[in-house]
Parts: sequence; C-alpha cells; structure tokens
Amino acid sequence: IIPGMSKNEQAAYMVIDKKLEMDLVPITVSRTLDGRKGSLQLYVTDLDKAAFHDYPIQFSFFDDLIGNADRHSDNIISVAGKPIAIDHGLAFSKVRGVGKFRNNLQEQLDKFENATTQSERALAASSIKYLMPSRKSFEKLRNVSAQEWQKDLSDYLPRENIKQFLQRREEILELVEKAERKIGKDIYPDG
Repeated sequence: IIPGMSKNEQAAYMVIDKKLEMDLVPITVSRTLDGRKGSLQLYVTDLDKAAFHDYPIQFSFFDDLIGNADRHSDNIISVAGKPIAIDHGLAFSKVRGVGKFRNNLQEQLDKFENATTQSERALAASSIKYLMPSRKSFEKLRNVSAQEWQKDLSDYLPRENIKQFLQRREEILELVEKAERKIGKDIYPDG
C-alpha cells in the first residue's frame, strides 16, 4: 500500500470498474488479515507489457473519473491480448493531468461549436466519438445514483475521495450529455 492511500482503495477501483462494466482493473478484493484491513489483487506473472499506443481510450475516461494522473506504459499490462490497468496509486491526487478526458472532450466540443465548415464539424464530431467511452459504460455511470455510489464506495474510500469522485462524475455527465445534444446519441464508439 502506498503511504497516504486508503488500505482498501484498490478494491474501490474494482467496484467502480465492475459497476461500469469496463473490465479494465484486475480482480481486487478487500480483506482483513491478522486484524489489519487491506486489499488483495490478482497477480499474474509472465504477462506481456501492453504497447502504450494500444492504450484504450476507455482508460482516459476511467482515469479521469477516479482522478488518476499516472497512466503510462508501465502500468498497463496485457492479459491474453486485453489491456488491463494496474497501479492506481495516484488516483484521487491533485497531480497535473487529472481531467484529461474532460479537457479533451471540451476542446473538441468547442471546435465543433466554432466550426465554420461542414468538414470541420465532421472532424470534431469524429474526434468526440473517438474520445467516448462505450454507451453501456456511460449509461451505467448516468443511471447509478450518487447515493448508490456513496453506499458502494464507503467501505473503501474516505468521504473526501467519494465527494471528489461524485464531482468528477457530474462534470463528465454534463459534458457527455452536452455532446449528445450537440451531435446526437450516436457519439459512442459502439453505436
């Protein structure tokens, strides 16, 4: 466990990942051993290191949601060809880089709104579609209430971290819903 990190924080990321059905985080569970709380995470040896250029855009959405500014090639592994996010030690941090998904989406929305030609609008719309999480993950994010998130995360995260998570969730919901209104419901990569 990283100093300053909640002993169950890694399990919280698994809860978020599973609720959104993203399947990006290794299996992680909360356990108490010898009276000490912590988390256990599936550890596998002989894995391929995922190429950073194969970094799924879904990670940007997930990392922004959990406030992780530390996604790079050393914390993406490949299991049977599927990229998996590991090392969420800087999640909920105040480190530069948090908000990348929101910043990129806002930038593309601005380009869409300020476009003077149809081709500029089409390029911005295409860029927005590239940035989007799956429709299923976004709908899960939208449909799980703040109260349900608080209940599900309260065993794993300090109150302040849950508050930060819910604030980022609201900002993401507002931006994606704005994109839906401007461009249409077909902005998701999976239709």
